[in-house]
Amino acid sequence: MNYQISDDVRKRRRKELQVLHEILESGEKLKIAVSGRVEPVSVLFAVTDKRAIAIAKTSPFSTMVMDYPLEIIQNISYKKGFLYSSLFFKHKGGFECITSIANFEIDLVVQALSKARDSVLSAGNTHSVADEIRKFKSLLDDGIITQEEFQKKKHELLQ
Repeated sequence: MNYQISDDVRKRRRKELQVLHEILESGEKLKIAVSGRVEPVSVLFAVTDKRAIAIAKTSPFSTMVMDYPLEIIQNISYKKGFLYSSLFFKHKGGFECITSIANFEIDLVVQALSKARDSVLSAGNTHSVADEIRKFKSLLDDGIITQEEFQKKKHELLQ
């Protein structure tokens, strides 16, 4: 099994788990799923290799899905209480707080979210640096910049 879902989550969040499996993209890997709250509703909070997702059944006929691509998540922190913890993360669109995560699960959630986010960011940075170098190489080939300027930019990008 590549992901972690407690028996409690499997029992209490069956409908949300069904929605989660329906919205996962082909090849997207689930890392962890836990129960929590995004006030005022209970949610299934899941981390995949591409995003963090909060899913709530708001009525028998309505589901709310909050989707956070990992590349927009900036800061991750948490606070432990006596039995339950709160997860906080800042993203380009604002700030989120997922409360009522069991203390025994919070470290796993933070670890999964941080690791998945770092993996996405490092993959994106490698790709963008290569793209930038290709762009400057094209400028060099077109005679727009000199070899010296190209080498200088390449050196800066690889630092």
